[in-house]
Amino acid sequence: MNYTELEQSRRARWRIAGGQSPGQAPSEAARPGAVRTLEDARDFIGSCGLCLMFPERSLLLPTLLGACAGTDEKLPAAKQAYADPRVLEARVLALRLARERFAYRWPMPTGDNELLISAAAFPFFYALAADMEGSQQPAWATGEPLSQLVQDAWTAVRRERKALSQSRLRDILGAVISPAALERGLHQLWARLRIVPVDYSEREGTVWQSVYRWAPAIMSEAAEFSHAAALAALLSQYVEAAVAVEQVEVEATFSFLASRSRVREALNALLAARELSVTQVGRLTMLQVTPARVEFSPRRARTPAEVPDGDRGGEKAK
Repeated sequence: MNYTELEQSRRARWRIAGGQSPGQAPSEAARPGAVRTLEDARDFIGSCGLCLMFPERSLLLPTLLGACAGTDEKLPAAKQAYADPRVLEARVLALRLARERFAYRWPMPTGDNELLISAAAFPFFYALAADMEGSQQPAWATGEPLSQLVQDAWTAVRRERKALSQSRLRDILGAVISPAALERGLHQLWARLRIVPVDYSEREGTVWQSVYRWAPAIMSEAAEFSHAAALAALLSQYVEAAVAVEQVEVEATFSFLASRSRVREALNALLAARELSVTQVGRLTMLQVTPARVEFSPRRARTPAEVPDGDRGGEKAK
């Protein structure tokens, strides 16, 4: 496989093989293979495991915006997203994926972007990124204590059995709290995966629910994984979704979840277990998921009874 073939295979898998310009009306011709429906989005996030909402140059990850647009041409970064008409479709699908528990949203610690995690990959991600309700300090949150407002918001959300809208939560905590301060506090709880956004209302704002009420089975599953096992599982799925990828790109992409040395150790463990293997793509040395072995089965000589009548003359001549 050369690099051009790798790019074509990756673009097809990430649903960006078409070409649509900003403002262009979506059509089958303009967006071959693009994500259009909830079912498309569920299949896309299920095959990728992890994807960003908006592209980031430093991270080699697919994007939901690109999959909806059918192309990666002129996609806006998170801060410029408000001006792109293609963003609304991606946001609606992200909300529907979260509402149906097909995917979980998580705020990237580096800015305004979001990461979407498939339901199958979320237990592994939770084991790494969550603070486990204060019993764990994830790599990205080192030295970030929670304010009293954040602790009060967490107590209120945890006490309620039903999901709470942002407006309702402000009423519980006291209207003296500014909406901006409450939003920042909820964002901190979301980043620590104590709560997740499960819906949105124009009048009430974002609707939040504690993870242990929204996805109790996933929390129980995540508790069974060590950090090393969870990281290895995410790396394996990531390499498969990327088709083939350089080790330095894997380390850079996952640096927000774990140190480069830990990512390197996990990759070495996967290589030793032959879950991953090394392949040459042009002049580049890359990692790929080890292809399944095909057992060799030698052809058995046919008996005279198995030879069709029309072939017997030829066989006798041989």
